[in-house]
Amino acid sequence: MEALVSIITPTYNSEKYIAQTIQSVQNQTHSNWEMIIVDDASSDQTEAIVIEFAKADHRIKFYKLHNNAGAGVARNQAVSMASGRYIAFLDSDDLWKPEKLQKQIDFLTTHNASFTFSFYECIDEAGNPLNKKIQA
Repeated sequence: MEALVSIITPTYNSEKYIAQTIQSVQNQTHSNWEMIIVDDASSDQTEAIVIEFAKADHRIKFYKLHNNAGAGVARNQAVSMASGRYIAFLDSDDLWKPEKLQKQIDFLTTHNASFTFSFYECIDEAGNPLNKKIQA
């Protein structure tokens, strides 16, 4: 059985990006995950978009804060709801490549590590590569 990964996604007025973000999680080769999306009192259509995905995919869980409190509060709320062996953070305007979770879990188990992180590539609002890679 694959280890459960809790994906923590705070969101605020992300209607332009949230569907692609969710789809990038649904496309993961590691399929045992739960995506916990906590909306920080958005005023756009973010909630409606996420609810539609959650209706179709039981792994997506949605929670909405009544008052805007900031990404940290939304992130902490999601962590408190997590039930996975691993926790992964994904912002609501970011995308993952399909093997991201599998590669990180393989690294964690192979090296008996408790934490991992990766580089990221920058894209513009349309998803076009900016040919800029951020590495630690």
